Amino acid sequence: MSTLRASLLTLTRTVLRGFFRSIQVQGLENVPQDRGGILISWHVSGVVDPAILVATFPQQVAFGARHGLLRIPLIGRLMREMGTVPIYRAADLADLPPEQRRARNAGSLDALAHAVAEGRFAALFPEGDTHDNPFLSPVKSGAARFYYRARQLAREQGPQAAPDPSPAPPPAILPVGLFYDDKTLWRSDVLVRIHPPLELPPELDFDPAPDAPPESWLEPARALRDQMREALTQAVHATESWELHRLMERAAEIVAVEQALEAGQQPRRSAFPDRVQGMGRIWSGYQSQRETHPERIAALRRRMEVFDQQLRALDLQVVDLERDPELLSPSLIFLLLLQLAGLVLVMPPLLVLGLVVNWPATAIGWLATRRFSRSPRDDATVKIMLGTLTYPLSWLGAGLGAWRFADWVRDHVDGMPDAAWLVGVLVGVLGMLGGMALLRYVRGVREAWRGLRVRILRARAKVTLADLRVERRELYEKLLELQD
Repeated sequence: MSTLRASLLTLTRTVLRGFFRSIQVQGLENVPQDRGGILISWHVSGVVDPAILVATFPQQVAFGARHGLLRIPLIGRLMREMGTVPIYRAADLADLPPEQRRARNAGSLDALAHAVAEGRFAALFPEGDTHDNPFLSPVKSGAARFYYRARQLAREQGPQAAPDPSPAPPPAILPVGLFYDDKTLWRSDVLVRIHPPLELPPELDFDPAPDAPPESWLEPARALRDQMREALTQAVHATESWELHRLMERAAEIVAVEQALEAGQQPRRSAFPDRVQGMGRIWSGYQSQRETHPERIAALRRRMEVFDQQLRALDLQVVDLERDPELLSPSLIFLLLLQLAGLVLVMPPLLVLGLVVNWPATAIGWLATRRFSRSPRDDATVKIMLGTLTYPLSWLGAGLGAWRFADWVRDHVDGMPDAAWLVGVLVGVLGMLGGMALLRYVRGVREAWRGLRVRILRARAKVTLADLRVERRELYEKLLELQD
């Protein structure tokens, strides 16, 4: 790995971890060490999806990108260093004859296929475009045709000199589930789940002959496309609507809370990976029994819809139905007084500085999102790309301004150092820390206000919440049957 690529990879990881609160990876043991392959996933968050794969996959990942992007002087060099291969699409070569357009397009895809044939990995999004749906867009056959082309090239490049060469294992197809807690918000969570390689049936597990034209594996590619679609549907927990998706998440919350109560533990909101895994179990049971027991599934869904509507009307989570403490317990009063003391004595100067220094970058990000985001799938892309530039510039600008007007700063702020450059460094660093503290403080205020509102609601609606707890228990028993 070149020094420049290593630096770019470190920068990518730093930027992503600055935007997302956590990025967790599961299934690294499923990555084969004796061959290359292709990663397939759905495409729900613009350039963030490939960036996540590049940053979390243990080996170098090659991507294809429109050739025009790689012709930009600086950006093109950086993209090539990250292993990006130029893709010549037919629509971009309208001035050429059809034969030349197809040849140019096939040649660009061959560059990626060669990487896979040589034992490296490439990432593909078989849907072909990004979207905001909880289900897959139509999966195209391009990824499957690409896979057979990589196998053909691997056969051409395989050992020929040995009298009885042992065949190398074919490239692997790894379905990858990408899950975002909320892909449009700062400091949300991401989960990457790498699934075992697809096991192909004998009729699809073959190496095309070196001289075989692409048309010869068109029918197998269509069958492999269908298998990829099925694998991705399971890997990403694709549901048919956002309403059903929300019900699956609510069902997973019910199971988690009731299991905690059975274990004698205090229920709390599960970590994001646990919520994803729980939803996956519920979704698998729902799919399997929807065909065999449609009446039972329909009745359970109606009860879940009513339960979900009641919780949303109260603005509660499943875990909020537990614990009925006093509205103003001694521990709550002490916590509020402690927070108030910290707010009055410590936080205001840092929070004010963080607000002043960071609000221009925040405003630019908000305006750019409103102007350039065609849908929520683009929000994270716009925020990350702009924030990577605007926030450091804001901190740098604050530091330079403080250095330039160091005398004024020392006259109005106690404890500033004598050296002007130290004043600039201190203000720049405090501006950065103040922005982080402000973000955490706003989150803390929201959580504290919600906790207080929930306590008031529990004190005023005990009968309603008791009925919901009974219904939650009965739904839990039905959901256990669904999982079994």
